[in-house]
Amino acid sequence: MNLHNYKIIDCDVLVIGGGGSGALASLEASWHEELKIILVSKGPVGQSGLTPTANGGTKAVGSPEELFGDMIRGGRFLNDQEIVWFMVNQIAGSLEKLKELGITVAPLRAKSVWVPSTETLKKLRALILKRPNIELLEDVLITRLLKSDGKVSGATALDLATGEFFVIKAAVVVMATGGLTGELYPHTSNNPFGVTTDASGTGHVMAYIAGAELIDMEMIQFMPLPANPRCLYLRYYPDFWVGPYENRLGEVVESNVSAYPGESYSYLFAQKLFAEMEKGNGPIYIDQRNAEKPDPVLMMKG
Repeated sequence: MNLHNYKIIDCDVLVIGGGGSGALASLEASWHEELKIILVSKGPVGQSGLTPTANGGTKAVGSPEELFGDMIRGGRFLNDQEIVWFMVNQIAGSLEKLKELGITVAPLRAKSVWVPSTETLKKLRALILKRPNIELLEDVLITRLLKSDGKVSGATALDLATGEFFVIKAAVVVMATGGLTGELYPHTSNNPFGVTTDASGTGHVMAYIAGAELIDMEMIQFMPLPANPRCLYLRYYPDFWVGPYENRLGEVVESNVSAYPGESYSYLFAQKLFAEMEKGNGPIYIDQRNAEKPDPVLMMKG
C-alpha cells in the first residue's frame, strides 16, 4: 500500500476501541508523560459499542484461592489456569484503581460487585480529555492493521464524519474492540432492546489478517434471554428471572434458580434449559403469573 498520498499521524501507543477496556488502557499509558497516546473509537465514547449496555458484574469477594476455585469449577476445568490465577490476584487492585478514578463500585449479591457502565464511561471520557498526552479520535473507524518487519506498526483509519482516510503509525497497538456475538446470534444481550451494538468481531478479523492466532473462540456465555426484543429490558430486573421455568407443555423445568451458583447466569442452568429444548419441548417460558408485582414508583427510582 502506498501511504505517501495520505495524512500520517505518529504516536507511541495506539488504542483501538473506546469502551471500558480501551479507555482505561489509554489512561494507564498516559501516566508515562513522555508517551503520546491516540485512542480511536468508532462512535462517541459512552454512546456506542458494548460497554454502555453492560453493568460490569464480577465476583470479587473472597481470597484469590477461593475465587480461583470458583472460576475453575465454573469453567468445567477448561480455563487457562495461569490466566485465571493472574486475574483473581488483580481483581482487588483493579477495583481500587477504579475507585481512585472516582468510579462507583457497588455490591452485587453476596460475593460480587458491579460498575455502572454509562456513568463510568462518562467519567473516563472526561479524564481522557484532561490528559495532555492523549488524543481522542471519535467517529473514526480503523480499517486495517499495518505491519512493518513482521510486527504491527500502526493502522489505517477512516473518519466517518468527514470521509477522510488517513494512517496512524504507532510503536505499540492495543486492541480493545470488544466481542462478536452480536452478529452470530439472532437474540443476544449484546444487542439490548433490539438495538445493535455492532459487536461484529472486526477487531478479531483485523488481528487475524495481521497474523494473530485466535484461540478459545467458542467460549461464549449462554443465558436465558427473552426472544422478543421488546422484553429485553427485563434482564435488568433480577426478580423476573426467578421463574418458575416451564416448557411448551406447561411442565415445570426448573422452579428454584437460586440453587445454581450465579443463578440465571449459571452454565448448569443454561445447559438444563437447552437439553429440554433439544427434546422438542421448547420454547421455554418464565411463568410470572403468581409473581409479586413490582412497585412502579420503586422501579422509577431504581
